[in-house]
Amino acid sequence: MTASMDTSSDDPTTSPPHVDSLMHRLSVRTGGMSRGMAGTRWFSLWGLLRHVGRTSGKAYSIPIVALPTRDGFFIPLPFGEQTQWLKNLQAADRAGLRHAGREYAIERPEVLDLKTAGPDLPAWVRFASGRVGIERFVRVHRVDG
Repeated sequence: MTASMDTSSDDPTTSPPHVDSLMHRLSVRTGGMSRGMAGTRWFSLWGLLRHVGRTSGKAYSIPIVALPTRDGFFIPLPFGEQTQWLKNLQAADRAGLRHAGREYAIERPEVLDLKTAGPDLPAWVRFASGRVGIERFVRVHRVDG
């Protein structure tokens, strides 16, 4: 069954209609499990991104992979730059992130390709990203204070 999706909505679970990849199917199947574990200190791969819809003003919390850096996080974009959570993050220029049991304020999202982000990513992430087709990442910076 195929449903058409309005990619202009604020719904962060809405994906572009062309997305039917292994990553998308895995995300759909593990979404419930990842939501419960996201942001906890017991499963620090997943974070919980807290952002506000750019047109609706509605608050959202969605599980994402969050890879810590010296001054922030890298967030892989397995579904590209058309995800609604990224558009909302870019519009607001800041959000909240629960990662490894701690709350962070994040800001200044920058979309980078794998080649540019690569030197700052762990080797296993560079390897895995190339194999599953993740070509873009968002770098966000922690807000000090």
